[in-house]
Amino acid sequence: MYKTSKNIYEWMVSLGCMTNDDINLLREQREILAETKLSDLRKYNQDIPEDVFNQITQSDLTYKPSNPDKAGKYAKWLLNLYRQDQSMINRLDKINALLQGFNSNNFSGKKLEELAQNDEQLSELLNNSDNTKSMSKDERFASDIKFNQDSWMIIVPSSFESSCYWAHYGSKNGAHSELGYEDGQWCTATPENASFYNYYICKGVLYINIDTKNKLKYQFHYETKSYKNGSDNGMGINEYKRVIVNGIPNSAVAWYEECTDIRIEARELITYEEAAQRLKNGENPKRLFDNIAVTDDGLTFVSLNGKCNVINTDGNLVSPKLWFDEIYEPNNEGFIPIEIQKKCNLIKTNGKILSSKLWFDDIFDFYEGFAKVLLNNKWNYIDTNGNLLSNQWFDNCGSFENGFGVVALNGKTYKIDTEGHLTER
Repeated sequence: MYKTSKNIYEWMVSLGCMTNDDINLLREQREILAETKLSDLRKYNQDIPEDVFNQITQSDLTYKPSNPDKAGKYAKWLLNLYRQDQSMINRLDKINALLQGFNSNNFSGKKLEELAQNDEQLSELLNNSDNTKSMSKDERFASDIKFNQDSWMIIVPSSFESSCYWAHYGSKNGAHSELGYEDGQWCTATPENASFYNYYICKGVLYINIDTKNKLKYQFHYETKSYKNGSDNGMGINEYKRVIVNGIPNSAVAWYEECTDIRIEARELITYEEAAQRLKNGENPKRLFDNIAVTDDGLTFVSLNGKCNVINTDGNLVSPKLWFDEIYEPNNEGFIPIEIQKKCNLIKTNGKILSSKLWFDDIFDFYEGFAKVLLNNKWNYIDTNGNLLSNQWFDNCGSFENGFGVVALNGKTYKIDTEGHLTER
């Protein structure tokens, strides 16, 4: 429906595939992957206790004390391994001993994970701890359930493996598929890549919410204001609030407020008037609207409570008091097509509606200053000032070309000029 921006990231945001938070995450992940200093790695691993961080990174056989801030070759891999299973700290010496063999034999082109598949010792060290190898995943991750009553579950995953387990729990892709739950398709639960999970838990706690009655899933991360449904689509503030209002029970709200530092926001939805005023006061649109899409023209299309509006290049709503059912990309004269109850009109970015008296069944682009309009199966033309060209409505008409349009009336065809005069053809 909309022309998207030229930047690929903004294009993904406008399509609803990603949020601006996701884009920032990708950029930050790229920075993490490029880091070679331990001091920089530390910034992205602040949730790991400092003594544990130092123990892991300094145990890396390629770490050189003579250059204490330079990360060893295996530092990131070892930290990621710790995130997946914190008990690996007890097997660190054995893992590094096997890494010594890996490094000495110079298995070029092979990843550590590939080597582990062909080395029973390393595979066992990576995938099994003495305390958990005999336990089922149900048993291992049961302690991650923090709340379970009134048809609502709150899970705080203790590891990347736990995040994957609970994201897919109850769905066709996970354990207990007979429950028929929605599959959590979050980037924090992509089995082959723990980096997104690591990013979020560095900044705060992940909360997986399961609505067991409606079989829906949500993931909340309050520090980054990231609210995702099961399909990994970002929810605007009002969409999130609808979950709070219509889904999450009071007992779950009470758990959040009693057992965490989180205070669930006021449960009333943002009104159109409030959104307009808060936007005018400089508040970030992402906190106010359900969806946002940026056009090539620098306009921002927004939706709120099922209605649409436009933020102009001055940062203000084009129509603060009147919201629309549909909006479309600007036409060739800079007007924005709008729709209310299946009736069409055009609006300028200054808020002026083209035709204040009549709303049409359809309206087309301008040609030589005139646009075709359809109302009650009859046709006419309208100019850029909102004036109809003729008092007569026609059975059909064509776009203006070389100073004339062609119209049909009562079985006859006429030429019509810019003054509305008819000449039979």
